[in-house]
Amino acid sequence: MVGKTVAEAKRILASSGRTASYRVGRESTEPPGGAVPDTWIVYSSAPLPGKVVALWVSADGKAPAPRRPGPGASGYWQVQPTTSHSGTP
Repeated sequence: MVGKTVAEAKRILASSGRTASYRVGRESTEPPGGAVPDTWIVYSSAPLPGKVVALWVSADGKAPAPRRPGPGASGYWQVQPTTSHSGTP
């Protein structure tokens, strides 16, 4: 499937009685409504139970860049709590 357009992948899967479940973006989430443009390109795939195949797709057929360590969803850096010692027993 890799390198095929979504339209081509749909035809191939349908011919063998399988369906696609799409994954997009850095978080590999299923798009709202489960649909993506037929012109998008598959860059990875994996079988799922029940004759379903997960297809990771993007407009250019490239995986999104991995997330760099940094601020969390709130925009603030994630910091682990530490204990401090006052120097007195």
